[in-house]
Amino acid sequence: MDRESKERILIITEGKVDEEELVKKLFDCFGISANKEFFSYGTNIHKLYKRIFPDSEEVVEIDLLKTLKEKARNENATEDLKILNQSYTSVILIFDYDVADPCFRNNKTDYEKLLRYFNEDTPDRGKLYINYPMLESYKHFKAIPPDDDFLNSTVSTIGLKSKTYKTLVMGNQNNTPESCKPNLEDYTLKDFKYIIKACIEKAYYISTGCKADTVKWDIRLNEKIRYIDVLSQQKRLTVEENKIYVLNTCITFIAEYSSRLLENTA
Repeated sequence: MDRESKERILIITEGKVDEEELVKKLFDCFGISANKEFFSYGTNIHKLYKRIFPDSEEVVEIDLLKTLKEKARNENATEDLKILNQSYTSVILIFDYDVADPCFRNNKTDYEKLLRYFNEDTPDRGKLYINYPMLESYKHFKAIPPDDDFLNSTVSTIGLKSKTYKTLVMGNQNNTPESCKPNLEDYTLKDFKYIIKACIEKAYYISTGCKADTVKWDIRLNEKIRYIDVLSQQKRLTVEENKIYVLNTCITFIAEYSSRLLENTA
C-alpha cells in the first residue's frame, strides 16, 4: 500500500516512548493497526501552554503543527522538524496531571483551557488526553477484571513524583508492585476491554457522582462524560484532600474510535 493511503498518527507527549508503545499496542490488540503509521513528538505540557496561550490570552484559532514548526525552527531542532513537516490524519496529545511540577503548583498552566481547545482529533487542533496522575495509571489495577475498589481508588499527591508513582505501580527490587500486570507486553485484548470500560465508568462516576450500569454495557457512555468536569473534580480533590483519583483517559480513545470494539468482553 502506498504511503498516501495510510493513516498517519502523530502522538504529542512528554515521554515519547511509553505513550507511543501503548497506543501501538492498543491498535494491535483491537485489530485496527493495519494501514497506520505512528510518529512521536516530545514536548512539555507547560511549554505547550505558554506557546499556545502567550500571556494567558485566549487564542481564537491556531494551526498546532505550524506553531510547533515555528518553535522548532527557532531552536534549530532539525529532528523535530523532520517529524513536524510531515502530513498527518490525526493528532493525539497525551500528558500527565503532574502535581509535582512547579508550573502546576503555581497555577501557571490552565489545564481546563487546554482541554477546551484541544478537543478535535485533527491535524490543526488535536485531541488532548490527561492521565491522572500519570500514563502508568492504566496499569494501576490490583486485579483484572478490575475489583470494586477501583471506582474509588486514589493516590496521595503529597510528595508524588514521576519516579515514586512508577515505583508504586510497577514495583522494583525493594517494593511489590500494586499492578497485577506491570509489563505492557503481558496485556491482552480482553484485559484492555476490561480496563477501558472501567476507566470510562470511573470517569463517568467522577464527573457526575453517579455509578454507571455495570451489568449492561452502555456503548455511548463515553459520550456522556464531560472530561472538563473530571478535571474539575480532580482539582478539587487535590486541593482539599491532597489526593487524586487514579484514572487513565488516553486509552478511552478506543471508544471514540469505535465504541463497539468494547463489546463482548466475556
